[in-house]
Parts: sequence; C-alpha cells; structure tokens
Amino acid sequence: MVRLIFLVTILTSGLLAPAKPMKGLAMAHSEYQQDLSSLSVSWFYNWGVDQNLLKDSRYVPMSRCGEAVKLPKGYSGYLLVFNEPNNQEPYGCGISPATAILRYKALVTVYPKAKMVVGAVSAWDSVYAGNWLKTFVSQVKSNKLPTPYAYALHGYREEWITVKNLESWWTSQQKLTGTKIWITEYNDVSGNLTNIKTLTTWLQSQSWVERYAIFTNRSNGESWSIGSGVNLVDWKKGTLTSTGSYYAGVK
Repeated sequence: MVRLIFLVTILTSGLLAPAKPMKGLAMAHSEYQQDLSSLSVSWFYNWGVDQNLLKDSRYVPMSRCGEAVKLPKGYSGYLLVFNEPNNQEPYGCGISPATAILRYKALVTVYPKAKMVVGAVSAWDSVYAGNWLKTFVSQVKSNKLPTPYAYALHGYREEWITVKNLESWWTSQQKLTGTKIWITEYNDVSGNLTNIKTLTTWLQSQSWVERYAIFTNRSNGESWSIGSGVNLVDWKKGTLTSTGSYYAGVK
C-alpha cells in the first residue's frame, strides 16, 4: 500500500507524467531509440515504413512521395502521405499536385481505413509565393476523393522567414483546408531558443493543431541536414543540446 501511494504521488506530481499526445519528433536517426525517452515524446516518424517499428504504438509510418507502402491488411492507424512535395530533393519530393492526387487515390484505395495526414508542405517557397496545397485541396474535391484526416505543414524560422510569417502561413493553410493540422517539422535553423519556445507555445495554443513534431533528434552534416542548430542531441557527445533540454521538458 505504501509503495502504491508513493507511485501515485510521483505520477500526480508530474515526475513520471507521460508526454501529451501532440508532442512528437521528426526523427532523422531512428536507430537512436533512446532519444525518444530522453526527449519525452509521445510519437515519432522517420520518413518511411520500418516494419520493425510498426510494433511501436508511438511510430507513425510515411509514404514519402505517395508511393505504395507495405502495411498490415485493413490498416486503420495514421499514415503520413508526402514530404514537402513543393520542394526538391534532398529536402522534398518535388511532385505536382496532379501527380500527388493520383498517388493519394491509390493509397486510399488500398488502405481506406487509414487516417491519412497529407501534404507536409514546406513553407520555404510558400510564405511569399506559390500555393501547392490550394491546388491539391481543390483536386481532392473535384475528384470526389475522401478528405484527409488531417493535413501536415512544415516551417522553419530562417533568415528570410520570421516567427510571425510562420504563424500567419500555418493559420492561412488551416483555413484553406478546414481540417485538423499536424506540424510535422519545425525549428529555428540557428538554434535560437527564444524563437523555438515561442513557436512551440503558439502551436500548443491552437485548437486546430492536433500534433507537432520538432526536427530533429540528431544529424551529422548529411545532405538533407540544415545545420547543427536544429539538433536536439549532440552528435558527438550524445547529450541534449539546449534545444533538446527545453523540448524534453515541454508538457
């Protein structure tokens, strides 16, 4: 009885409280599974479908460019569809809305019960020009396809994109889709902790943001990486960066 009371006391004090379902991780190196515990996240993805990770309830698979994927028959879990289709490799898929519609239709046909989170559109070329998502949403309607469970968006505070730019663009895209939104990549490329805190707090305050995932646990100068400022874990030391320490404490 004493041990039970002690455990309940710890849980209610927040020392062992689990992360909220909305807090996730865009996990560039999923071989470092210990990072999930270190950062106290409740869900993650790694831009693909790892058959071994499908057993983990925190894992969300992705069809990166809308290609066919292997999932259990009758799969009814979440499925991320597309990664920055309005951006070129190595960052995104670089496919047109017309091509994306055909691939989305094929996935819906194979996995009609899946809760598809579609788009993951990059703000890089959309804050000031272009609107890939507007065309895609229109074609979903004109082709009489099921409305996705949610749409996903990305956004980084960069030299030419301010925090306010991101908040405004995310809001405009939510109004466009009329659905729940997942922010599946965000950060400040320079590692400015004030900006990261502001963005995270803002995301938590929006009723239409169902989930968010910061980028990334760790990187080591790969072609797709956007600088060490986004790392939550130091590649060489394996310890949390200042951003990582902050994010681990986010409730």
